Amino acid sequence: MDPIRERIQAARKDEDSAFAELLGKPANLEALQAFAESVIRISLVLVNSFQKYGFVAASKRRQFPVIL
Repeated sequence: MDPIRERIQAARKDEDSAFAELLGKPANLEALQAFAESVIRISLVLVNSFQKYGFVAASKRRQFPVIL
């Protein structure tokens, strides 16, 4: 089992080095920005759908409606 552990540790070090090298580079920043924009778009679609189709429930604690 020890030889396998040594190979796993070596592979993880290689992966960590590659990740650290890519982090913060333009391609990485572009990918993060694209991901954030897609999350915002999806969130807006969900909010609009909730409003359009009336997915609203009355809160037991409050007097105003709460979007589910």
